[in-house]
Amino acid sequence: MKHSVGLAIALFVTHTALGGSTDQMSIVPRVTRAAAIVQLVPGEPRVTVVVSNRSQVPLEAWSVQLTYDLGGGPQSVDFATDASLSAALEPQEGRGPIPPGRDRRKVVPLDGVAVSAQVVLQYVVFSDLSTEGPTHQTAEIFQVRDQQAAALKGWLDAFAAADNKPVAAAKGLLRAAENATRAKLKERPDIPTGGFLQSVSRLLDAPDAEFVQQLAGIRSVFERQYQIAIRHRK
Repeated sequence: MKHSVGLAIALFVTHTALGGSTDQMSIVPRVTRAAAIVQLVPGEPRVTVVVSNRSQVPLEAWSVQLTYDLGGGPQSVDFATDASLSAALEPQEGRGPIPPGRDRRKVVPLDGVAVSAQVVLQYVVFSDLSTEGPTHQTAEIFQVRDQQAAALKGWLDAFAAADNKPVAAAKGLLRAAENATRAKLKERPDIPTGGFLQSVSRLLDAPDAEFVQQLAGIRSVFERQYQIAIRHRK
């Protein structure tokens, strides 16, 4: 069984056996400047994936495949970062790019206690736009960034239109853009929004006294995300 989940984790390649011992298997990965290991938690319905950046530049986007066995046969799940949103956030616990030489840990809940598990790092994209992994997979990252750039540009244009407007008028303009975006997503639910719509919805729910300050903050974040999303075009 295989399914996909959007999460921000990734790096080392190993295998862990139940019973408290961690058997790090020597696997030759297609990715060499990053790695991922998985650790079983004896008696608990979860595993921990540890991600490491072995390169000299921040790791912006990556994908791993976790395979585990609860006793009834292997199941797998893919974890991938958000192509531009993750890259735009400042490095912090559990989110944003992974700095050089640093690790990240992610607890993955399961439906039962795993008797075995392994994780494979599928591809990586670094802040200098160098990549490792299958070309068709890394190319998809930049395709997603193009789509996210288009969404971000739409919101930045809406923010510009709301500039210097009374709060009620500014909210009205952004509410119209929000409704148009929701309608578009009903027709094309596959469009990656990167959480942009949710951020704007929270902004519109803010009290009028806080709206201007929160708008400035979200606009700044969106501008940074947009510059990262289009960087590969230069």
